[in-house]
Amino acid sequence: FAAPTSTFLATGGGANGERSFTLPRAPGELTAAFLERFCTHSEFSAGHPLALFLFLPAPTAADSVLRNRYLAGIPHSWLIEDNDLPGSGGAILLSISGATLHPFNLAGRTAGWYWEDARGRHLVAGGQTEARRDGGPELEIAALYALLDAALINAGFAFPDIWRTWHYHDRILDWYDDFNRIRTEHFNRHDMFHRLVPASTGIGATVPDGPRAVVTLRACRPAPDVTFVAAPSPLQCPAPAYGSSFSRGVEMHAGTAHH
Repeated sequence: FAAPTSTFLATGGGANGERSFTLPRAPGELTAAFLERFCTHSEFSAGHPLALFLFLPAPTAADSVLRNRYLAGIPHSWLIEDNDLPGSGGAILLSISGATLHPFNLAGRTAGWYWEDARGRHLVAGGQTEARRDGGPELEIAALYALLDAALINAGFAFPDIWRTWHYHDRILDWYDDFNRIRTEHFNRHDMFHRLVPASTGIGATVPDGPRAVVTLRACRPAPDVTFVAAPSPLQCPAPAYGSSFSRGVEMHAGTAHH
């Protein structure tokens, strides 16, 4: 969060395409002031929001009013940021313009959006959680994966279509081995180690409304001339080589274009 940044990937010609917008919170800036500044920024309304990551202090009652006003219907993850150091908090928004979007439903609610273009059928599902609290966080992630299996099929996708995940889990280091074991078991059930292991971010983060496991994902059912391949990191060994089930990065190859 060093400075505001905006990137644009043209996927539909002209002004149509995907956007990523990052806005840092100023040191000492109140959450309500930041939300007003972020949600009234021109980039916030430049496309249809797909997923949103907020790195902010735990919301007050006034913050929650603004959250409901601006973010209702936008899949998002509110991740608690507890300090006021420069660059310590802010927001990242993924959005799209020029696409016909269809709701991705999970457990009776809109949890993301999918669309189609020349490169295939695409899905972004943000801030996914599992409501159960009757066991450890590893049970939450196992139940969430099961929910995602069914929801992906209903939307015309499959679990192996996932190519990118963001995992924000409470006290992740305390149960990373259990989380990775459950993820590995699920990937094995779908034969993903012989297909594509998704790129992933895994960070310990507290979520104010209670879930201990929060996942955002991207998936694609590619067109015949489009492939997804794991991208190596020259200074790091592949994570599966030491038993952790994620890729360092993933590239989409579409003809001569690589993303």
